[in-house]
Amino acid sequence: MTLTNGPATVSAKVTDAYGHVSTLVSQAVTVAETLPTVTISTTGGTTNQATPTISGTVSATTVAPGATVTLFDTLNGVTTQVGTATVSGGAWSTSVTLAGNGSNS
Repeated sequence: MTLTNGPATVSAKVTDAYGHVSTLVSQAVTVAETLPTVTISTTGGTTNQATPTISGTVSATTVAPGATVTLFDTLNGVTTQVGTATVSGGAWSTSVTLAGNGSNS
């Protein structure tokens, strides 16, 4: 079951191996799913560093500390995952190894 944004009620009961059924219990919840905004603050441009440090921020209201940002590099039309960074205080930073020489994005 997928919950959509807004209020919902989640209910549960259990049946044991002998067929005994518990009482139904319910809990009201509110789903407030807002996609995070990721910003890269590292300036782009020409570099001779094969493993540059890439940094940025994530909208702190929607991402818990410890969340992961996944970084990708596209070279010659091929996109490759090049690293991950852990969010702390709404910020993230990590060193990545670029896919190769040329125009990386």
